[in-house]
Amino acid sequence: MKYCKQGIIIQRLWLMAEDGSPDYIARIFEFFETVDREPYFKAQWFYRAEDAVINEENAHLIDKGRVFLSDIQDDNPLNCIVFKVVW
Repeated sequence: MKYCKQGIIIQRLWLMAEDGSPDYIARIFEFFETVDREPYFKAQWFYRAEDAVINEENAHLIDKGRVFLSDIQDDNPLNCIVFKVVW
């Protein structure tokens, strides 16, 4: 995957999770290089119902394919990208 040093984009991607956990979904805002020339990106995270503040009694009411956009953003290494989300 190519990236630009300081270009702004909005793209949704699947990102690697720990073994046995479903991969994460994030919206990409920026690709950049660290001072050590490592490729990184700034992401805003989506959460599944089980990761949100929905109690267990009501979790069955939420479609398993539904995700919720959070306000959480952070920087991540480029090599944790699994693939592009199409929707």
